[in-house]
Amino acid sequence: MMLNGGRLNSELSGINRFLWSILVFVFIFLIWNKYPDNKEQNTRYSGLKILGIIGLTTMAIIFRSGNPDNVQWLQIGWWGILGLIGWGYFTVAVSFLMVGSRLWGIIGIWLFFMVLNILSQLGLLEFLNFLKPIFGVIIDGNVPFLVITGLIVGLLLKKLKDNPVKLLLLLVLFSVLSFAGGFILHHWFIISKIYGTPSWASICNGISILVFAILFYLVDILKKDHWVRVLLPAGQNSLTTYLVPTVIYYLFWWTSLPILFYKQGSSQILAVSGSLCWAFAMVGLAVLLSKIHIRLKL
Repeated sequence: MMLNGGRLNSELSGINRFLWSILVFVFIFLIWNKYPDNKEQNTRYSGLKILGIIGLTTMAIIFRSGNPDNVQWLQIGWWGILGLIGWGYFTVAVSFLMVGSRLWGIIGIWLFFMVLNILSQLGLLEFLNFLKPIFGVIIDGNVPFLVITGLIVGLLLKKLKDNPVKLLLLLVLFSVLSFAGGFILHHWFIISKIYGTPSWASICNGISILVFAILFYLVDILKKDHWVRVLLPAGQNSLTTYLVPTVIYYLFWWTSLPILFYKQGSSQILAVSGSLCWAFAMVGLAVLLSKIHIRLKL
């Protein structure tokens, strides 16, 4: 429904397309909000969830796109960012259920998806095209290759929590190997997020692992955590922080308020500084929403 919002025909649906998208998000929050643990209010919370389900169902029923001569309904397209993350988490969860915390087993699965990503980019998995409408994210290998990297780092962190020096050395080594693999693969594959190439994934892995190692050293070892506390709410309410800006976007587009003036191509300084201000504003908004118990489950 999030991905179909831009296709809605207001005349056929009888509702403004921006209002339709805003209501979809409102109903999503009503259904999946993390309500306070208050038994006296359970009936009210259940009522809000039921209202959300009815509302979301209604939004689906009234949705129409296309034109009077060719009226269309909701369509399946790409999975969207949240969908890709979901498939990544699903793959990691299944991998862990199969192998457990055996590090070499997880590394084997990680290498399998790296090879799968390479084969997919080379066009050698065309015989699996009939499965791609559903399992395309897994077959492509790129998203699992990225996300399982996090599982490996998590296992290293768990196994070496009492030996931070060894942990840091292994993380740096892992980062260097990822960078090296990415630049070697660059001889055959462009570095592209859009195409999901193994060179792009390897370099992203290298960056992520290195940044994690630096943060681990500063925050967990040196205890220098004051400077990152401003970002804590975003980590604690990541799904809320991710979705709320989209609702604000729809409000601005609906009312034509020129708040997003920094989104332009003539001034890089304005674009970057405006984006930073927007990011911190959304973190602040997530904090305010959490104080009134509006926070999506994750």
